Amino acid sequence: FGLCHFSQIPLENKSIFSGSLYQCLEENKKWRNRFLFVPDTYNINYYDSKAAYDKHLPPKGTINCAGYKVLTSMEQYLDLISSSLPGLKAKVGSAPFLKFPYQFPLILWHPYARHCYFCVETEKEQQKWHAVLQDCVRHTNDGKNCQLIVISYCLIKDS
Repeated sequence: FGLCHFSQIPLENKSIFSGSLYQCLEENKKWRNRFLFVPDTYNINYYDSKAAYDKHLPPKGTINCAGYKVLTSMEQYLDLISSSLPGLKAKVGSAPFLKFPYQFPLILWHPYARHCYFCVETEKEQQKWHAVLQDCVRHTNDGKNCQLIVISYCLIKDS
């Protein structure tokens, strides 16, 4: 019989994932390239650039993903808005409030907190970041400090 054994390996002060993507700034609705660093806490720290991170500057912000849903299309986003706000029927074509610079969005949706809007240039990047963000949500929703190394999103090789 084959047994699968997961050993708990402390990931303290380690990076779960990091990389660059575009983030929509709420204050002026402009898109900025950001460097995201996901430490072992599974909270997302975002910086102006990788250089800012390398210089150990403080992050521009941190996102605790507890309670969020990760969406990969405006259709999913507008469906959630419509279902959470009775009487409001949003349609994709009628969403002038947000225009993505590329066709591969990543949206962190929360029923009671600020939504976070990200975008990447390729479908492969979207799949990779979707897996990362899903892991962040799952780990922060668990509320446990048990950390297993499962790096499925790192297996998607860049071409």
